[in-house]
Amino acid sequence: MPKSKGVNPKSIENLQPGGQPRYDQPKRARNVSTTDTAWAGLKELADERELSLAELLEQIGRGILKLKDEQAA
Repeated sequence: MPKSKGVNPKSIENLQPGGQPRYDQPKRARNVSTTDTAWAGLKELADERELSLAELLEQIGRGILKLKDEQAA
């Protein structure tokens, strides 16, 4: 039997009627290609922050979540 995907509670919460959009634009579906290792790492980062993966990417893209370049140190 195939393993079912986990469901982030924030994703379900965002689908509830009457919710207010968090940003000034509607979100659109996008496709991203990554390795399994990178995907697992992104999901772990999102889970640590109690975010959906989509919201993690949104916050990185908007500069809300800052990335630190470990090689620059």
